[in-house]
Amino acid sequence: AFAVVDEDMIAPQQEYRSGVIIKGNIRGGSIRAIGVIAVSGSVAGSRLRSEDDIHLQRVARADIMADGNIYFNGTSMNCTANTPKKIIVQDNAQISGGEWIATEGIIAINIGSENFLETHLTVGQDRFTPLRISEVDSDIHACEDKFEKIGKALRPLGSPSSDSITPQKRALIHTLNEQRRGLEQKIRELHGLKRSLMLGTKTTANSIILAQGTVFPGVWITAGEATMLVESPQESVSFSCDLNGKTVRIQNIR
Repeated sequence: AFAVVDEDMIAPQQEYRSGVIIKGNIRGGSIRAIGVIAVSGSVAGSRLRSEDDIHLQRVARADIMADGNIYFNGTSMNCTANTPKKIIVQDNAQISGGEWIATEGIIAINIGSENFLETHLTVGQDRFTPLRISEVDSDIHACEDKFEKIGKALRPLGSPSSDSITPQKRALIHTLNEQRRGLEQKIRELHGLKRSLMLGTKTTANSIILAQGTVFPGVWITAGEATMLVESPQESVSFSCDLNGKTVRIQNIR
């Protein structure tokens, strides 16, 4: 299921328990969704967080984080994008400036810019999981805070079995206790998720950066533990970590 937003969004602070399709532009603010985020318009100065894929057109100065792939269908500048999957740039689009991190690889057209805008691309490293663990910690603290507040609200209400309790108060006590049980379960699930994330840190040594167009000078390439600076224009090439793990290998893909 998808929520659909037909209008521009100015400084939104929205969370969706599903996917969301945004047909307008986004300016500032933050959007978080369990499902796919798809934006038909442009995005500027916003934070987008999806537990699935993200599909974007033109983007500038955005912070983008997804559990799934991140797709760019238009020129995107000065963003921070982070995924344990892939960044895929389509339709002759260009990415430049900022930091683009995709553990499983990056497929792009043109990277960087003619004015040598500093641009960082990283594959073969897991820089997503530490941020995800931090998110889970925040969710745990938020649930624990709600759990404590409900406990404080229950204390003056007395026991639901007392004869002096009104039906309305008894119903309130029942509702609050149900909420506490739900929070207890949620906290257990979050701790389990945190443990699995800590055990499952991911590194993909054979991930590549594929550039079907031009890679301009000023682009920093990191593949695994190897890093290099592109100092002259490269056309239709791939970058990967060499067998020794210390050197970036460049191959022509024509």
